Amino acid sequence: MARVPDFLSRRDLNANFKGDIRLLRAFEQQSQLVEANTEATAVAVAATDTLKEATYVTLSANAELPNERVLQAGSGIRLVTTGDAVIVQTSAIIPTINGGFGATFTVSGVTNVALPLSGRLATTENAETLSNKTLASPKVSGLGDYADDAAAAAGGVPITGLYRTGSAVKVRVA
Repeated sequence: MARVPDFLSRRDLNANFKGDIRLLRAFEQQSQLVEANTEATAVAVAATDTLKEATYVTLSANAELPNERVLQAGSGIRLVTTGDAVIVQTSAIIPTINGGFGATFTVSGVTNVALPLSGRLATTENAETLSNKTLASPKVSGLGDYADDAAAAAGGVPITGLYRTGSAVKVRVA
């Protein structure tokens, strides 16, 4: 038979229930349910207190949870909420880097860079081959002044390299 709570005696219960064993058993079962629910409630309260102490990311603020951090989408990012997930997507205008290498962009002020529609963007430190380019108002500096191709060759100008004789710009061919 089920246990009767300590604060009630079986004799007192029998007197109140006039010896009805069914009422006595029902009371004992109800007492057990109350005790079990009390324990479950205590566990739930402890779990809630633990949640309040944890730090975690949420999608919306809850004043009852002081250590939460609300996930927000920054520039170029959007959050798509589905039934059971949140998907973080980048905007189509954010550049991506392929190939497993990093890229560093260093600017010292407002800078505009026009990227080619195809091909490669030239660098400042590597040798590059540019083709199909038109130079509008070019300024050429650093050309050596040589009397002819032989002097330019002796001065280190490569074949098809530029040099000058006075104010005349020349191309070394030999």
